[in-house]
Amino acid sequence: MKKTHLGCISAALLIASPLASAHVGVHGLHNSFLEGFVHPFFGLDHLVMLLAMGFVARQANSVKKGFALMASVLGFMFAGVLLGELSGAITGMETLILGSVFVVAATMWKMRNKETSLTNTVLLSLSVTLVLFHGWAHGAELGGAVLMEFAPGMLLASTIIVSLGYQLARFIPTRFMAPVVAASGACIALLG
Repeated sequence: MKKTHLGCISAALLIASPLASAHVGVHGLHNSFLEGFVHPFFGLDHLVMLLAMGFVARQANSVKKGFALMASVLGFMFAGVLLGELSGAITGMETLILGSVFVVAATMWKMRNKETSLTNTVLLSLSVTLVLFHGWAHGAELGGAVLMEFAPGMLLASTIIVSLGYQLARFIPTRFMAPVVAASGACIALLG
């Protein structure tokens, strides 16, 4: 399969995915492990952010740094779940989640040439940190036993998606995917 075909399929899947929503329970699965597992695949914000972070991890200067970056992404998401559980929702949560998609698109674009610069480092750090709010929204919304069922499912699915993004980056040029990620962010903003 040609790179352009893979790119078009990926773009179509991202754009066709349901709208971003940090709210759970829409699949009738009662906020279970399965709901947690399904949500990142059907929440456009999660899907785009995690696939893009996989692309960014592939852009790292070594495999070791790429895997460390993916582990950081998952760690920040889990930390967000815990922070949300402890502190509740914060003002502007949806805006931070939406903003994270644009930041990761900019990160992908700036890092496409694998240059080391202060701008790239700041964008990369900001991208990883903003993943925190993707988990925070769920931690704030769910509590106790429900969260203990939902979070492992969400983290397992997130691991799969970020790994998929890492692998897709072998076949799809970042110069193509960065604009697709930004366009997906625009869809989230306009339709959400």
